[in-house]
Amino acid sequence: MSPNIEAELADIKAKLAENTRILKKLESSHRWTLIISLVKWLVYIGIIIGTYAILQPYLEQMLNVYSGIQDSAEAFSEIKAKTSGFDFNSILDLLK
Repeated sequence: MSPNIEAELADIKAKLAENTRILKKLESSHRWTLIISLVKWLVYIGIIIGTYAILQPYLEQMLNVYSGIQDSAEAFSEIKAKTSGFDFNSILDLLK
């Protein structure tokens, strides 16, 4: 082989070694990014589940209160519907 070809082969080998090193770094970086992303999402899901577990008794209590208010409003509407035909003067006359 000529010295020119040997120099070019040595240069190609050096560039190939550098390219391989860069690709390994990229692969490692990608792997760590994937792991960190996975951990981040697990933390987010854990925070959401933890928050729900902490707030669940308060949410149930608020729903019970809301349900009670709805029941009271329905009862008031029924009473209003039943007494809509009565006049207070006629009720007073009945009581006399």
